[in-house]
Amino acid sequence: MKLFYTPGASSFAVHMLLRELGLDFVLKRVDLSDHRTEDGRALREINPKLQVPVLELDTHLRLTEVAVILQYLCDTSVRDDLMPRSGTFARYRALEAMNLIATEFHKGFAPLRWSTDQAVRDIARLRLASRFAMIEDTLRCRPFLLGSHFSAVDPYLLVMISWADAFGIDLSPAPAIHAYALRLVERVSVKACEMAGDPMVVSDAFDMPT
Repeated sequence: MKLFYTPGASSFAVHMLLRELGLDFVLKRVDLSDHRTEDGRALREINPKLQVPVLELDTHLRLTEVAVILQYLCDTSVRDDLMPRSGTFARYRALEAMNLIATEFHKGFAPLRWSTDQAVRDIARLRLASRFAMIEDTLRCRPFLLGSHFSAVDPYLLVMISWADAFGIDLSPAPAIHAYALRLVERVSVKACEMAGDPMVVSDAFDMPT
């Protein structure tokens, strides 16, 4: 397999899960400023949406979209601990959480990336802050987003937390999120991603006491 990724992008969630699963894969770095891979190939040839991540299978089929790739990797690896089996109510709970991250968080950051209208940016920050407050309430009573153990949803949420820090969304009133982020960045998979040139950047603000 090949993972087309960009440091700091949502592709980190897929990279982290690949490490958690212990799968064999090759990393292909993409420069999103000129939409080219590290070997000069045009990203448009790989993904017309001009986005990462892209997971290219050994069959040369490709998958895009973080939520879909995470599910695919768990299903093909038969890891029910990371993603409940299809048809179970637990699976729908996992999909509920995954889609919340994809729509309310991931896409919610778009105005902070592209809009030059300060009023639009301020509204986006307020909306994201309210969503993070909801996550804070959830994490106060459980160590991971879905419950007592790590799942494929957690790497995706970790990326969103790192983006909150990068875009100036104040998470200082969220000690449960802080503790959660610190637990995740200490995982072996995150360290392996960092060694491979794809670090998860969480600022010193997350070292504050909870």
